[in-house]
Amino acid sequence: GGSYPGFLSAMMRLRYPAVVDMAYAASAPMKFYGQEVDEYAYYTRVTESAERSMTGCAAAVKSAFAQFESFVADASLEQIAERFAVCSPLSPSENKEQ
Repeated sequence: GGSYPGFLSAMMRLRYPAVVDMAYAASAPMKFYGQEVDEYAYYTRVTESAERSMTGCAAAVKSAFAQFESFVADASLEQIAERFAVCSPLSPSENKEQ
C-alpha cells in the first residue's frame, strides 16, 4: 500500500510476523510516521517534487490555499456554498475551530 495504509501494513507485518506473510509499503513515509524526521519533512519533499515537475507549482498551490483561507475567514456559509456550488445547504458545525 501507499502512504498511511502502506505504513500500517508494514507495522502489521512487524507486529504479527506469524500471521502476516508479507506487507508492501510502496510509498509509505515510514520515518515520518515513525517520528524519526522533522514533522514537515514529508511535505517539504512533496513540495520540492512538485516544483521539479512544473516550475511555479508550489507557489501556485500556496497562493491558492492563501486565497481560500482569506475567503472562508470572512465569508458567510451562504457565500461559501455559492462559490463552491455545494449540493446541500451548509450548517454551522458544533466543533468548528476558531
